[in-house]
Amino acid sequence: MESLKERFRRMGLRRPVVPTVVALGRRWMQRRLPGRYPRYGEAELSAALERVGAHPGATLFLHSAWDEFYNFDGTQLDLVGVLQRLVGPEGTIAMPAYPLRPGTEVFDVRRTLTGAGLIPEMFRRMPGTRRSINPIHSVVALGPNADFLVRDHHRSETPWDQHSPYARLSDVGAVLVCMGLPRSFGFATAQHCPESLLYHEIPYFRRVFGDPIAYRYRDESGCEGTLRTRRRTGRFRISRVRDYIDPDRVRVIHVSNLRIQGVDARYLIQRLVELARQGITQYYWPVPYRHLFRPDGSRR
Repeated sequence: MESLKERFRRMGLRRPVVPTVVALGRRWMQRRLPGRYPRYGEAELSAALERVGAHPGATLFLHSAWDEFYNFDGTQLDLVGVLQRLVGPEGTIAMPAYPLRPGTEVFDVRRTLTGAGLIPEMFRRMPGTRRSINPIHSVVALGPNADFLVRDHHRSETPWDQHSPYARLSDVGAVLVCMGLPRSFGFATAQHCPESLLYHEIPYFRRVFGDPIAYRYRDESGCEGTLRTRRRTGRFRISRVRDYIDPDRVRVIHVSNLRIQGVDARYLIQRLVELARQGITQYYWPVPYRHLFRPDGSRR
């Protein structure tokens, strides 16, 4: 039987109507409370980003929702400019760039639009950006660490394994930044690394993914190829592991209505891997039976 989420997706709606209406109502009210939610500019935004971990030479991985920037006196390019000035020429900026319809057509690393939002799409089009070859969870990056992050994503058996940009965010000590996203969103896509990194070690995580699927892609030079990777089929709630994350490691700042969250990628990934080895996971389906977290999967 078709689920409600699947029905909304088939109708072209990205999320259910009621939460969408609630979000629109909240924004309408906040626009009419200028005393509480004032306008702000690049200086205020820059100061807030510094407090969540942005600094010269840093690698930032940004998740964003441009709809929540309605009090910002600037454009998407102005926001990217703020990030570039903060990290400087030795820093790197990365963002999700997954396709609008993941895996349904030839993935062109140069031309396929991203469904990750308006800011990543504008960033993708900037000169010098590099994009990983992955038809499900592509990443776009700009800076000295960009090549290291994106170059091997086509080798990934699952989207967030050791070859992926998400896992490599830990290697470069990146800061995961969420801007304009609700607390229920979680800590950014890198929170999915444990199920990929432990895919061969813990039997449960082999149930979270489906069978390998072949995808066609076109690389930066225009050459076509085929890769095989697995799509996630399991269902999760970040609330199942949130209480195990040290709150002092999660920095949250508000600028007017905008919520900005920062957390170190290395800490988050290592902590979630540690929890997974203890049988604690964000997934609730398939049912995470304890014996499935033993390396041999035995019930003893």
